[in-house]
Amino acid sequence: MPEEHIHLQRSELAKIGATQALESLLCLQSKWIAFRAEIEESLYIDNLPSGENIKKAILTLREGDRWYRVFQSQWRSAVSLHKSLQRNKVKMQGKNRLAQLEKIIEMFQLEQKWKTDTGWKEFLGIDPPDDPISLDGFISLAKWNGLVLSAAESFISKGENYVEIAVSQPKLLKREFMVLKIELDSFNHAFGVINSELRRHHEFADGNLLEPTFDKVKSFIREMNPIIDFINNAARDESLYADFVMSCEAALERRELELEISRNTEVKNLLGDFFAGVNTDIADAFDVLKFGQSIDQLNLFPFIQEALRSKHPIEIAKEIKTAFENIDAGLVALAKFEADLKSFGSFDQTTWLGVKIEDDLSVFAQSLYKRLDGAIQDAHLLIPWSLYVARRKEADQIGLVNFLILLESKQLDAADLSNDYAYCTYSTIVRKIFQTKPELGGFTGLKHNQIIADFRRLDKEIIKLRGREIAVDCLIRAYLPRGSNGVRVDDKTEMSLLNLLIPQQRPRMPVRKILLKAGKAIQGLKPCFMMGPQAVAQFLTPGAIKFDIVIMDEASQLKPEEAIGAIARGGQLVIVGDPKQLPPTSFFAARNQTVSTDEEFTITDAESILDICTSHFRPTRLLKWHYRSQHHSLIAFSNHNWYGDDLIVFPSPYDQGSKLGVRAVYLSDATYENQTNIREARRVVDAVVDHIIQRPNDSLGVVTLNMKQRDLIAELLEQRLTDDESAVLYREKWSAEGQSLFVKNLENVQGDERDAIIISTTFGRPHGSKVVRQNFGPISKQGGWRRLNVLFTRAKKSITIYTSMKPEDIVMDYSTPEGTKALRNYLEYIRTGLLTSADQTGREPDSDFEIAVIDLLRNKGYEVTPQLGVAGYSIDIAVKNPDMPGSYLAAIECDGATYHSALSVRDRDRIRQEILESLGWRDRIWRIWSTDWFRTPREEAEKLIGFLENLRKTWKPEYSYSESWMEESLYTPDTVEPISEPMVIDEERAVVSSALIESEEYLDIE
Repeated sequence: MPEEHIHLQRSELAKIGATQALESLLCLQSKWIAFRAEIEESLYIDNLPSGENIKKAILTLREGDRWYRVFQSQWRSAVSLHKSLQRNKVKMQGKNRLAQLEKIIEMFQLEQKWKTDTGWKEFLGIDPPDDPISLDGFISLAKWNGLVLSAAESFISKGENYVEIAVSQPKLLKREFMVLKIELDSFNHAFGVINSELRRHHEFADGNLLEPTFDKVKSFIREMNPIIDFINNAARDESLYADFVMSCEAALERRELELEISRNTEVKNLLGDFFAGVNTDIADAFDVLKFGQSIDQLNLFPFIQEALRSKHPIEIAKEIKTAFENIDAGLVALAKFEADLKSFGSFDQTTWLGVKIEDDLSVFAQSLYKRLDGAIQDAHLLIPWSLYVARRKEADQIGLVNFLILLESKQLDAADLSNDYAYCTYSTIVRKIFQTKPELGGFTGLKHNQIIADFRRLDKEIIKLRGREIAVDCLIRAYLPRGSNGVRVDDKTEMSLLNLLIPQQRPRMPVRKILLKAGKAIQGLKPCFMMGPQAVAQFLTPGAIKFDIVIMDEASQLKPEEAIGAIARGGQLVIVGDPKQLPPTSFFAARNQTVSTDEEFTITDAESILDICTSHFRPTRLLKWHYRSQHHSLIAFSNHNWYGDDLIVFPSPYDQGSKLGVRAVYLSDATYENQTNIREARRVVDAVVDHIIQRPNDSLGVVTLNMKQRDLIAELLEQRLTDDESAVLYREKWSAEGQSLFVKNLENVQGDERDAIIISTTFGRPHGSKVVRQNFGPISKQGGWRRLNVLFTRAKKSITIYTSMKPEDIVMDYSTPEGTKALRNYLEYIRTGLLTSADQTGREPDSDFEIAVIDLLRNKGYEVTPQLGVAGYSIDIAVKNPDMPGSYLAAIECDGATYHSALSVRDRDRIRQEILESLGWRDRIWRIWSTDWFRTPREEAEKLIGFLENLRKTWKPEYSYSESWMEESLYTPDTVEPISEPMVIDEERAVVSSALIESEEYLDIE
């Protein structure tokens, strides 16, 4: 009982839940007190403003610090209110003042919650006080009341008031309870003593009552009556109780011993018929035992001892004597045999037989018999053996004795001896190199891979920083002349003129004049100009602006007279272009003249500025790395035929398919008439629609070999896509990205590139003929092969050709133009795929290191291709996907010739990797370092196989394989209406005529 708090006792403290409610109230009070103490460290709170005023100040301060707030009365009032409460009058930011005022509001809320708590009335019976009070006494009494209630439930009536008893007579209650406690303790002690005695008997182990004890005593008395009668009859009159008990125990022990002897199976088995229980005569048994022990003391072989024990000793002894005499004679003969052999050279009996005579005579005899029998059978090998002995002696003299020991003990196979010797020799050399070359000795693939990763990251950062450095350097060097600042606009120059014109939405001064009067200032602001040759002549007055360097791209299409103006305005010149692509032509000029049908394709190729510069400036530099094409088949033909296989082409991990590589669709029933091919045009339109649906994330371009076919396809496509919502979305998406869908002819496609290119070859058999006319427009003219080179290199992912010709339809002889030959060869290339297969290099692995890795993979069931590549670059080992034919699972690179032949670290460790990843090898390239392979081949092999197995589970190919050459026809042998039906032909002619009306407007359709 908490006597020190008994004066606080009240009936409410006996209510259920009083303790929890008061503890919650105490927690709330403590939190309020602590929060108030924290605020008092920085603010005066003894005379706080109203909560409404503080809230207004908080709302004002929440608007944030601004330089103009000081001019707002509400802001000044809010700051003033905080300053009036501030203990330390230091300057503070608005957000700090706001935080302190918000704490005051939070303190108000805690105080209000504390005062409105229901515990004051319900469990204390008082109104909430103005200031905090001690609640510890109330809580102690509430806990004590709860304990009293719990203890009294079993013996006090429910209607009795426990709390009033405790309040009116606390001391008396305490005294009565002390007396009761003493009596209960005494009772518990006695009860415990009885229980401890009873627990010694098993049946009372879990009991604590006396009645079972009385029952057991009565039962014991009843059971003792017959026992007492037995004692009276069996015991002698003079016997004492203790003697009688000992006699009974001895009798019981004797009975147990008799039973134990009769049940001893080991003794029964040992004595057999001589066993008679307790009546057995053991004297004879001991004599036999003594004889057996005397045999053991003779130190004979175990099998002789066993024989002497199992049968009659005398007979066995005679047999043993005879056997030993025979053995002795054999040993004498063996000694003579050994001496005879030693006379011919060195002979060791134990080595020859593989067993010692001392170990087991029986095994020795068997081994000797087998050896002698084998020697007799192989007597013809005696001369080769003598030669081997001579060679062995020589090998021993040059230090190869360890190999001989392993060979003769059959730990090495004779067929592998040369390889084993080479391995030991080379591994010894490698270990020696590791010891003498710290660079190799300390090399680990894990560490070097981290160095490569760091280099890649830092190299990219350096390139970015270099760009920023150049920009900053340009800003530092920029010279912005102020110029003249006259009254009239024409009198102003340089920055004075620009400052006047920049605010104007549409300056009235022409661009040429602006560049003339403010050219130096504009160069200072924008040092790089990007202009075409015509724009240079139109906007740059000669002599007004001078450039340090002029860079010309696509120079193969610039005539010298067009380029000379830009060249004259620079101090240095860089010409960039492809001499294998389109030169400047008079194609469009010729087209505007009135010519006959046969002369429509009359064109003249002019000399370009690239041709002039190539002939005058040496050496020219070739940009070899080709990275536009995401499949090697897209560039393989051009690289082989026109670039001499000088381009470095990186292999794709996929074979050709509908979405990757080059494929052709041959339309066997298409006809060429009026310079158009309606069947091809319709099929191309179908292909465009299918591309929009199936490949919305790939850009697309359509190219024809003449302008009339282009106009026809453009018209049909426009009709087809007019009301197609998906087509509208596709066009909008790619137009926004600068890669809009276009339909162009061969002459104006240079400079464009798209993910997919669809080509209509247009030309084919005329109606009613089986022979293709051997005139293919500009392709058959001078430089036609250049036009095809442009056409074949426009795609990044796929080229699909719809053609009405097979390769054999194009006739070749000594007079065939180069362009016509190229078209025929390209169709043959697509059909046969001779240049497209990346694994047809036929190259062997670069090193034995790569051969070892390949052997490991093949033993694990993987098919591999060594030196996978097309031109200039090859992957050391490519692992084919066993679950998806037509694709490669992984690329394995070894630090061999391909790795160390790179001219720079950037090419070797970053650029190559990035290009391969862009082609689809991302996260599927595994590098093995030769030093790691030599040190821990098993560990490296396990890592490699684990990598491949994980790829098989997680990686799925993005593209699937499909045939590169397909044939289609709308008509079959069972078709009722043949292709030559006049009605069908007339219908196609009408379609072409309607599509080509006023077709001049489709010079460049996008």
